[in-house]
Amino acid sequence: MLISKPENPRRSARGLLWALALIVGAALTPALAQAEPKVVDYYHALTKQFATVEPGYTLVQKSGQWITHARDLEFDFPVLVDSGNGYLMIDDEGTGGGNFQTEVVYWNTEDGPLLGMAETAYLPPYPDRTRIRFFTRFNNRWSEVSSYVWPSITLADFMRPDMTIQDLRILEQIGTQVYVKLPQKGLDAEAWLVIRTSHVNAVCNGEDWLVVPDKAPYLYYCNQLQARLSNHMVVDWNKAEGIFRKGQLSRRNQPWN
Repeated sequence: MLISKPENPRRSARGLLWALALIVGAALTPALAQAEPKVVDYYHALTKQFATVEPGYTLVQKSGQWITHARDLEFDFPVLVDSGNGYLMIDDEGTGGGNFQTEVVYWNTEDGPLLGMAETAYLPPYPDRTRIRFFTRFNNRWSEVSSYVWPSITLADFMRPDMTIQDLRILEQIGTQVYVKLPQKGLDAEAWLVIRTSHVNAVCNGEDWLVVPDKAPYLYYCNQLQARLSNHMVVDWNKAEGIFRKGQLSRRNQPWN
């Protein structure tokens, strides 16, 4: 009968520690991979490819914080980079009294990353119309696929069936815009109807600090349209099809008011 040699208890303990380390390391590897700022890499690759047409921002890390350089100005400002959720937001305040905000987020699909970019000018606190685009990557080249993956969203999409063309014209006359917010968390985007309520209320309340060419559209909005109008839409991400679809309408408190 063979008798095995007793194992050195120190060696056995050391082996156990190594085994535990390998197990813990294997468990942590996916989390560490997710934490890599792929969204920054994707954004840099995209803006580099289209630099001759439309220059982007260069993001760098400094003292543990992501920063970038203001366009045409000599100062840096912080950038929000949420690498775990594949999201970044650049809020360039500039010096002209308004902000220019860029949101970038990516969705993982079977065909590779789908990168979304929403660019919105702000005249604080109100956002203006959003330019939204989507890109996919093939052979390390980005191609725009916005018309395929994103539905056209207009003022008319926020109107209920009983509303009229006159209602739509009123919204246009008081400067209503559609603002798109990409998700920092989750998969679905949001579309908002932007109405400058401070201006509307000033006209409707007879305040004299704001003079408009015609008060009638504002008064019509306050008296007949405001209470019947939806101002928020969920834009659903359809994972199976790899596209977005117009979702539920509702009326919500606007986050900038």
